[in-house]
Amino acid sequence: MKPLKLELQAFGPFAQKQTLDFSALEGARIFLITGETGAGKTTIFDAIAFALYGNASGESRRPQSFKSHHAKENDLCAVSFTFSIRDSVYRIDRAPAQTGLKRDGTVKDIGEKAELTLPGDDVVTGAKAASRALEDIIGLTYSQFKQTIMLAQGEFKRLIESNSTQKQEILSKIFSTTIYGSLTDAIAARETALEDSIAATQKDIARVLRELADLGYQALEGDDASFKSWDVINDAVTAAIVQHEARMAQIEADIAMFEKEKSGVDIAAAKAFNEKHDRLSALLQALEELDSRRVDMANLKKKHGFLCSAHDLSKREEIILSTKEMAENLAQRITALESGRPSLDAAFDSAAHRYSLLPSLQNEVEQINESISVLTRAQQAAARRGALENNLNAGKKRLEDARKDLAELTDALQYLREMRHIDELRKTRAQISTYLSAKEKIAELSDAYAQDSATAAALTRQYEAGRASVIALSLKEGVPCPVCGSLHHPSPAQMDAAMPSEKDIEALKNQCEEILSQIKELTLHADVIYDSLYASGMIADTLLTSGNKDILAALLPEIDARLAALVDQVTGASQNRAFQPGLETIESLEQKIRAREADMSSAREAIAVLSQTLDNEETPDATVLNAEAQIPVLKEKVLLLNLTMRQYQEQYIKAKSDLDKHTAELDSAKQHHASLSGQFTTLRARFVEQLKTSGFAGYKEYEQYKKQIADIPAIASQLAEYDQALSAHKTQAALLREDVKDRPKYDIPHMEALLARLDAQLSHLNQTKFALHTQIDVSKKRLGEARALYEKSGALGREYASAHELSILARGSRSPHISFERYILASYFEDILQVANIHLQRMTGMRYSLKRKEDASRGTSGLDMDIIDSYTGSRRGISTLSGGESFKASLALALGLSDIVQMYAGGISIDTMFIDEGFGSLDEKSLDSVIETLISLESIGRIVGIISHVPALRNYIPAKLVITQSPTGSHARFKVQ
Repeated sequence: MKPLKLELQAFGPFAQKQTLDFSALEGARIFLITGETGAGKTTIFDAIAFALYGNASGESRRPQSFKSHHAKENDLCAVSFTFSIRDSVYRIDRAPAQTGLKRDGTVKDIGEKAELTLPGDDVVTGAKAASRALEDIIGLTYSQFKQTIMLAQGEFKRLIESNSTQKQEILSKIFSTTIYGSLTDAIAARETALEDSIAATQKDIARVLRELADLGYQALEGDDASFKSWDVINDAVTAAIVQHEARMAQIEADIAMFEKEKSGVDIAAAKAFNEKHDRLSALLQALEELDSRRVDMANLKKKHGFLCSAHDLSKREEIILSTKEMAENLAQRITALESGRPSLDAAFDSAAHRYSLLPSLQNEVEQINESISVLTRAQQAAARRGALENNLNAGKKRLEDARKDLAELTDALQYLREMRHIDELRKTRAQISTYLSAKEKIAELSDAYAQDSATAAALTRQYEAGRASVIALSLKEGVPCPVCGSLHHPSPAQMDAAMPSEKDIEALKNQCEEILSQIKELTLHADVIYDSLYASGMIADTLLTSGNKDILAALLPEIDARLAALVDQVTGASQNRAFQPGLETIESLEQKIRAREADMSSAREAIAVLSQTLDNEETPDATVLNAEAQIPVLKEKVLLLNLTMRQYQEQYIKAKSDLDKHTAELDSAKQHHASLSGQFTTLRARFVEQLKTSGFAGYKEYEQYKKQIADIPAIASQLAEYDQALSAHKTQAALLREDVKDRPKYDIPHMEALLARLDAQLSHLNQTKFALHTQIDVSKKRLGEARALYEKSGALGREYASAHELSILARGSRSPHISFERYILASYFEDILQVANIHLQRMTGMRYSLKRKEDASRGTSGLDMDIIDSYTGSRRGISTLSGGESFKASLALALGLSDIVQMYAGGISIDTMFIDEGFGSLDEKSLDSVIETLISLESIGRIVGIISHVPALRNYIPAKLVITQSPTGSHARFKVQ
């Protein structure tokens, strides 16, 4: 990830829009971020981290506090960050949740917003969606980003200062190894689940055996039944089932015999046969009655035919009469239309004549409009000339007012600049005094530290020498020495009465640490003052770096003299000032002066333009000065003429439309009348022909039948009922004759008595069979269930043994007492230390290297480490390192972590690193080695940004991002020397 451009708006101390274009580094890949305390150096890191992940670079700051206190309420806080990964360019625009103003001035809440622009201009919107997409693009989570790319102030030391448990929390987030911890928990949960399943299975076995005992298996009674083997239980139950099955086979044979006898007695069939005898007699009687009505039905069917013919002819007759009526109505309409035609022709001729007058009326309107235009232009020219004269006079007054304001503002600006110079001199004098006091105090504390350190070292040597006498007091002849192992002790060491105690040495060391802490605090304070003096430009850099207190002290009288001279000058000049500034600032006065100068320039240009325009403007002709009275009269005349023309047009269009409509309606009526007359003649001829062929004797007989048409449905229903009844009775009688075949009826009471006796015998046998079948079925099911439970119990026992062993190993309950997740992390940690030692040995002249502890006796070990000192060949704890050594070890470990994350995170590209502070604890030699290490990162293509107050870094790093603060907010710019 390489930064290309960072844009801030109302973010932190940056109130105005701030754009940082990293191309301004001009190829430099390591740059220093410098500025006064509180100017906003760390804010640059916060802005990048917030743009990418929605969080600050450090955990102490929250996005809700990002909005600048210098900004206005309606200025919205936002960040835009453009970066590249492997030649692909991305842009993320993000704004935190904040408050703003509505149009009515009330406060409103605005939610977090984000928009990610991908290569090819695809866009991802929404804060969560953009953060997920960026995490995939960069290849690092927020936690990994803070440990590999953006090393925030104090945070990158957490890894070296933390214990194994704390390191596991850090590394597990970076390398996403929590899955292994989850796997360990899953294994333990599986072990517990198997244990519970075994107990539940044993409980089910006992239950099944109790249920078998309840079925009468005496061998399974008693509390010891569940301890019997599966073979004993299976043999006992199986033998009893065989006996029950033999008895049930005999019962089934008896049931089959009685069922066979019962099947020969079918009472229902006998009753059905007797019913067929009765139905056949009834059908034969009904057929005799239907046959007696045959002649009447034939006459009724003939009448039905004549009625249907009369119904068809009546429909045709209705159509003929309707056609005749419509033709007569059309003839009357045609007569009426022909009589109204003369009046329509006269109206059209009159309208056509008026329509022909339209061109002359239109010509008259155009002539009047031209006169109105001439009068209007003359009127507008007179108004323009008056307005130009007024504007010219106003411009001249504006120019004169601007001249007066500019003179007063220039005088006030000079006064404020003199007063600012006085304030800057006073601030510089106070800073030099504080700086000299801090240096004197540092020298005093350094002497005290050197003296106490020497005393502590001497006491430590004395204490180590005296420890031999302590061991000598416990020596016994024939007992091995704990140091050399010898059984003989001819010359044991003697106790020194003046030997110091561990408590005395520890107290002296704590005192040294307190003095060293004070020295560091004073040094940091002096460095801050130095940065301020250097940034102001009022004190030469060579003077400060020389450290000559006498030269610095000699500057104070010179500054006092300059202050006195300036105060006298300002006091004398202020008595003659016409304008005394109030709460104005230099910046506001400069802005007002620029505004007045712009007003003057604008006024001059406006006066020139207005003068030229006035010279070119024509003087109105006196003959048209009465346009104001003429124009309304002419416009009214145009209005009347337009109204007349519109009336003529509407009258002509209406007359022509009425005439055309009347002609079309008359032609259509004549055509329709001719068509209806032809249809009437044809329909009447067809009716006469059909009347002849329908069987009627004449039109009179047809009219008689037409009167009875309403009886058609009733007659048809009566005929259909007769035919259906006759057919159904014949069919049923034939079928019943075939079934009966002259056989006599059955004796039903005798058959019912026999069937009752057989049912009683079968009921008793079936009840006995059901009881046996139930016992056999339940016994087999319980026996099968018991078999499955015994098999399940064995399988669960074997699986539990494996799960228990695996759980012990994953939890680290057995040597080497390291959990599965920590074992994986230890492998990562070994790789990190291997790479970190390359950087650490370079920064310490091959003196120090890091080594992981391997203490199998502690269940929380695995990620602790020691420092190897090649000068003494000893291995000691990390806590024994000095502040500068601890910083170098922390930086080396952070660089190693960065390289390993890049290696294990799918080949991600870490092209940038930001480091916030920590260099103040280094001496000059250590600083050289650390900078050399960081420059080596530059040589492999990484961009390195550093925040520090250490003055010497300015000489090492020519490229800088300088941040300056002011009462209205901070500003930043790149500066490459």
